[in-house]
Amino acid sequence: MFFHNYNPLNNVALSTVVAVLPSIILLYLLVLHPHKNKDGDRVLGIMAPYAALVSALTSFVIAVFIMGMPALQAGSAFFYGAAAGLFPLGWAFFALFFFYHTTQTGGGLKIFKDSLISLVSDRRLQVLLIAFSFGAFIDGIDGFGLAIAAAGAMLVTLGFRPVQAAVLCLIANMASTAWSSMTSRTVFLWSEPDFFTFLHHLFPIFTLFVPFFLIAVFVFMEKGTFRDVFDLCPAALVAGFSLALSQFALAQANMGVVDSRLPRMGAGLISFILTALFLAIWKPQKNPRYTSDSEEIPSYSATEVVRAWLPWGILGIVLCLWSLPGVKGFLNGVFSIFLAIPFLNGRVVHVPPIGDGVNAMSAVFSLNLLSSVGSGIILAAVLSGIFVLRLNGGQWGESLRQTWASLKMLILFLAIMFGSSYLARYAGLDAIRGLAYMQTGSFYPFFASLFGGISSLIYGCVVASATCFKDAKEGISATGLIFRSAFFYMIILAILQGFLFL
Repeated sequence: MFFHNYNPLNNVALSTVVAVLPSIILLYLLVLHPHKNKDGDRVLGIMAPYAALVSALTSFVIAVFIMGMPALQAGSAFFYGAAAGLFPLGWAFFALFFFYHTTQTGGGLKIFKDSLISLVSDRRLQVLLIAFSFGAFIDGIDGFGLAIAAAGAMLVTLGFRPVQAAVLCLIANMASTAWSSMTSRTVFLWSEPDFFTFLHHLFPIFTLFVPFFLIAVFVFMEKGTFRDVFDLCPAALVAGFSLALSQFALAQANMGVVDSRLPRMGAGLISFILTALFLAIWKPQKNPRYTSDSEEIPSYSATEVVRAWLPWGILGIVLCLWSLPGVKGFLNGVFSIFLAIPFLNGRVVHVPPIGDGVNAMSAVFSLNLLSSVGSGIILAAVLSGIFVLRLNGGQWGESLRQTWASLKMLILFLAIMFGSSYLARYAGLDAIRGLAYMQTGSFYPFFASLFGGISSLIYGCVVASATCFKDAKEGISATGLIFRSAFFYMIILAILQGFLFL
């Protein structure tokens, strides 16, 4: 049995430094470490999987030789996390990219893109519709960067620069991810109804702010003016209010249901539909600076347009069904496997003030293959490919090849990063960080948000910032006022993030 020690070096400051050392090393290797590329040019930062591997090895050494964790338990914790990175997260990434490449191979993606340009030729409105509303729908599927990847890819097909598309989708993702991470993920950390109610009333207000900020960032990227932002106020209000009110209403109806994908996906889908309908009847004054640089759009029949949009409708319907507790329970009854992790399950104990020092931590890997969101996306891709796009065997093979080529390094990175994260959790490193945050008192929201932002950059998703709250839950629950000030810190950090990208 391994009992956590939150001061292994008998010095709180040194123990805290050791606990954050793997994250510091990872951030340095990703951003600052100089090396030469294939062309001989000096660049900063190395490939993410290599940086993650060095950080994971650092975590393993600290866990075994400083925290005193048995090597077998440390290894089990890492492989448990790696498995969690591959499923369900890696599986969801694979499924969504497979769906994307299936529509691309079948020719539907180009018609989808052209019809979007016909609907909104103004690139400011394309950012609003795709990055904000459509991104909110994709984020509701499973989060963890899926929205940034999917919406960013669509913006690139519309003619946006890749880095620009990624930045815009990251900013747009603040609205949906602040909601999903703080209401769906933390429902497992806090069971207090008042806390959940407070969050689902609070974040729709934050959602109203994001579309204006998003448009402003894009406009200033293009060297525009404040007037170019104000011209789109009606569209920003429709997108923001439709998402915010949908979040509030659907969450209100979904209170008490642990799986909150339905209100998250539903809010994004409602916002996308209402914003698209509004843009079909309202057009801003034309501005050549923001007109899409595209070739003359071919003329498509109504049947071709419907055929191009239908796969996305199928995706929305399938995922809404997959989020229903009854469907999920049925699929889990058909197939689900639970594997207790050897040398780890029931062998690690949180000691006070984090735990009671008696109950051991569980380590059980759940393989709910059929009910996972990735399987729902795969089903939508298969249905679309067979009945809508009519793909042949060669096209299916090409879709799989492109999917694997796009994801192989990302899947490796996810496995290593989640392995390192789980190792830190079971070794007690994240508990040391949480205790250090708690010592900052009323400044807790600032430091937790700051280091949460660093976690977001490392993991590629804003949900990672929620880990800053995880092992400090007892102290945080006793000081509910801190959460109210955390909202204002979030706004400040969001503004700073946007100006940093500019």
